[in-house]
Amino acid sequence: MSRLLLTAPVFALTALAATLAASGSSWLPVRHVRATMPGVGGTLTLRDQIYGSTARITLLRVIDPATPSYPSMLRPRPGDRWVATRIRIRGVRGSWVDAPSGDGRLIDSRNHRYRAFPSGYGTDEPRIPGTTDLTPGHSVQGNLVFELPKTAKLRWFKYFVQGGDTGTWKLGP
Repeated sequence: MSRLLLTAPVFALTALAATLAASGSSWLPVRHVRATMPGVGGTLTLRDQIYGSTARITLLRVIDPATPSYPSMLRPRPGDRWVATRIRIRGVRGSWVDAPSGDGRLIDSRNHRYRAFPSGYGTDEPRIPGTTDLTPGHSVQGNLVFELPKTAKLRWFKYFVQGGDTGTWKLGP
């Protein structure tokens, strides 16, 4: 009897979550944007639920391999390469407060995730600012730089909004 009492609520909550996810409801705390992923040049509209703001993120370009421009003495570790993703963030609604280098990830064909360097570290120009505070209509663009093995094959670029949406762009098969 006690097993039945525990199973019924769990089943009901699972069914509710599946129904909400299938309906595209934004009631769920984190959602992935779009069923089909754009590629390079594609734009996604992402929401930040903490500040109640919205921005359009565009993946403008992937530079592979990226050549460091500052400081010139920095280089990838032996066996690694740098890859830069140039993005544009345009404020749409509310004040878009963000730290772009903390939000970008590259994922390879083996599902290894790579975090972007801090905004001022050995980047390929133009650099993305360390923080953004964009009002509607204003934008910023620059590169996020990642270090990954020379043999890694790029699959996705993801942009995680802290307390909000996740956008995914397809880079390879």
